[in-house]
Amino acid sequence: MVNTIDTLEPTTMTILPTYQCTAACKECCFECNQHRSGRIPLPNLLSYIDDACRSFDNLQMIVFSGGECFLLGDDLVSAVQKANYYKKKVRCVSNAYWAINKKAAMARLEPLIEAGLNELNLSTGDEHQEWVSIKNVINAAITGAELGIQVVITVEGSKEARFKYQELINHPELKVFFENSPVNNNIKVIENVWISFHENKSFTYNENAYRTAGTVKKLEGCSNIFNNIVINPREEMISCCGLTFEHIPELHNGSLKTEKMKELYFRQFSDFMKIWIWVDGPESILYFASQKNKEIIYTGEYVHPCQTCVLIHNDKKVKETLLRYYHEKVNDILFRYTLKKGMNDSIFSTFSK
Repeated sequence: MVNTIDTLEPTTMTILPTYQCTAACKECCFECNQHRSGRIPLPNLLSYIDDACRSFDNLQMIVFSGGECFLLGDDLVSAVQKANYYKKKVRCVSNAYWAINKKAAMARLEPLIEAGLNELNLSTGDEHQEWVSIKNVINAAITGAELGIQVVITVEGSKEARFKYQELINHPELKVFFENSPVNNNIKVIENVWISFHENKSFTYNENAYRTAGTVKKLEGCSNIFNNIVINPREEMISCCGLTFEHIPELHNGSLKTEKMKELYFRQFSDFMKIWIWVDGPESILYFASQKNKEIIYTGEYVHPCQTCVLIHNDKKVKETLLRYYHEKVNDILFRYTLKKGMNDSIFSTFSK
């Protein structure tokens, strides 16, 4: 829809090297489990890091997630080392299955930190704890903090949850750490929205829960699209790392096995919908559709923007309405894209000095 536009550059690359996981959470967005086979081979993984770091000057961070990225073993150490070679910040996301005690946690984290790991993100909650004990998460968190890296523990958030944010921060061992350790600022605990991917199940939420998670209820642009290069285990490049991207074919840009990363990234800017999502966000787009078609009901009660993104891409009425009326927004969106991009460029230039 758009042939020429002053494009952005990504600041983050997220690599999902496998969808295999030691857990099998019922509401896992990627349906990860122990039986999912397939992963990005190490030579390809290293090649993609090379390509991204050489192609995008603004790239700041490389994230390894999954699935369970720690299942890569020594290959994960090699990948972290490659990212560190380019002086990029490195984050790993894990369920901490490997941290059965402090000694085991130390054995896994020390080589990664020596290779260049800066941040460890740990996931827990009702579904995660069916597979991985909270003790593992605390072992991993405290060990990582004491080794000098930033640790973020994310708790599955909903009113129905039995294990809640407050229970974690009041856990005796973690409480002692927060009260007495000189590196207690190295651990942060947040609550994130845990959404259902099944029609017969839903969760309810306290408003403060999703405000803590960053999904503030106002209509605003998506911060992930364009800012994040995502590579899935099939070695496809995706437009964002959102929870629902595997449910949205339009966010799949192409295969890195056959096309160049830079070409796939910049191709996104010929898609007006992606520009619109970056400027206004999916909920604002749904609201626009509801104003043009009274059969589309906008409730304003969407808990997570990724859920709304699925709706605007997959609901037939919404898609037909947007296709019919999107032209009314083109000039406005492209104008505000230019303004927003200019502000982003200015902020990035300031922080990179």
